[in-house]
Order: sequence, then structure tokens, then C-alpha cells
Amino acid sequence: MPPIGKIVTPICALLVLAVFAFDWCQSNVIKLLTMPVSVAYFGAWIASIVCVFAGWRRWHFRAFIPVAICMATMVVTRSVSPRLMSAGFARVMPRYTALIQQMESGQIVVSNTPTRVVLSGPNAGLASVVWADRTTSGILTVTFFVGGSFPVKHWGYLYRSSGEDPPNDWWIKNAWMGRRLNDKWFYIFD
Repeated sequence: MPPIGKIVTPICALLVLAVFAFDWCQSNVIKLLTMPVSVAYFGAWIASIVCVFAGWRRWHFRAFIPVAICMATMVVTRSVSPRLMSAGFARVMPRYTALIQQMESGQIVVSNTPTRVVLSGPNAGLASVVWADRTTSGILTVTFFVGGSFPVKHWGYLYRSSGEDPPNDWWIKNAWMGRRLNDKWFYIFD
């Protein structure tokens, strides 16, 4: 293996650990810790590509090992991350579900316009901000903003009592992207 491979391998391993840690337990601190590792990973890609061109005569096909390590890292994180994120959410979902039940039962009042819900006590750490509203047809929509940092400004969870996707204008108006976690929950980010 070319010498650059001995540098690329630990950087890729650190990136896998950092991404998996964030997917399992999303927090601003973990997100900030992933930033320097992400920059190092980008540098590892550049060094790996340079290694192919500069080291081909000396190492032949072994010059591709660092690029293959970077590629494998990307494939592994992209394929495992959604499952790990869903498992991490399932771990904390009962606490969110308890809040939703309080809103459904009327213990926490939700109006027809988006209203900020203030969390207190043991629930205060669930989200930095919570917005809830109920449509005239009775669909409860609750947005839990869990965190925010560079490069993703905000991320969190969206609950829809109907299980339907939010209307297209909701995504566009709020500049959100997201993916479905289960029948009524979405992971959202901007």
C-alpha cells in the first residue's frame, strides 16, 4: 500500500465513527466534532486521487487502494446511516410520543396557527424549539427542532398525525428537506 494509504485509513475510520455517533445520538457537540474530520476526509480524497496519478508507475494497481478506502467509507456511511438514524430515533421516540399524546388529549393546547410549545422539566432537553398546529381538518403537525450547526443549519423531527407527507408548499416555504422515519414521523433538515 502506498504511504498515503496509512494516513487515509485512520481518517476514514474516524469519519465512519463520527458519522455513526451523530446518527445514533444527534447533538450539536457531536456535529461540531464531525466538522474537522469531514475536512480531513475531503483532504484524504484529494491525496488519494493524487496518489493514483503520482504513484501509478511505482505501485501500479496498489495506487488505487487509498481511493478504494475513501470510496468504501462513503458507501458504508451512506448505506448504514439511515438505518442507524432510525434506530437512534426509536430509542428516544417514546419521549416524543408522550408529548404528542399530551397534545392530542388537550393537555398541551394546540391552535390552528403555528404555536410555539415550551418544554419544561425532563422534556426540556428533547428539542430546542417546538412548533405545533392543527389544521381545520384536525391534522396535528408538530416540528421538533433538535439542533443546528454548520453545514446543516437546523435538523429535527416532524410529526404528522395523518401520516401523510406535509404539503409541497410546506417544504418549499420552510426550505426543508427530509425523509420518512416511520408512518407518522419524518427527519427534517435545512
